[in-house]
Amino acid sequence: ATSTLPCPAVGRLSAGCRRGPATPLVTCCACGLPGYPGPVRFGVLGTLAVWTEDGRLVAVPEAKVRALLADLLLHRGRPVSADRLIEDLWGDDLPVHPANALQSKVSRLRQALENAEPAGGELVVSRSPGYLLQLDGGAVDERRFAALTERAGATQDPRDRAALLADALALWRGPPLAEFADAMFAQ
Repeated sequence: ATSTLPCPAVGRLSAGCRRGPATPLVTCCACGLPGYPGPVRFGVLGTLAVWTEDGRLVAVPEAKVRALLADLLLHRGRPVSADRLIEDLWGDDLPVHPANALQSKVSRLRQALENAEPAGGELVVSRSPGYLLQLDGGAVDERRFAALTERAGATQDPRDRAALLADALALWRGPPLAEFADAMFAQ
């Protein structure tokens, strides 16, 4: 399920870019910054958020599925062992069959991403010893923030620098992964 709320991560663009707020980004036309190259974009600079290519907010139901997504996003495309994910999701309160329970959560995450965009579910990859979220560099707002601030630091023109920094700050929607502030995996 999706909503029609605009994606704040693409609501503003760097100085000189002439695209509108709902225009999907691959590379910003004027500034050349890496954008959001995949069909699904992720937000960690605030509460966990997922947007479709056209900026619609994606519902990722269930706290454990959202925690799984957050955990995979924090590992930036590196495989996370099934044992680690089980520990992160359930701690000492393990389900009867932990591996099966994890597989169920992975399946629900894939389904939520697939419902958002065709092939979205393929972003969650089974890779020994567990799972990873296979993303391009610009698919997460935190990476876009880093690219914008780096670009601002290298820009000589004060107006361009201010615009780039404003775009970077606009990505923040609150404390990083605010809903998981107490989770050990997010520390």
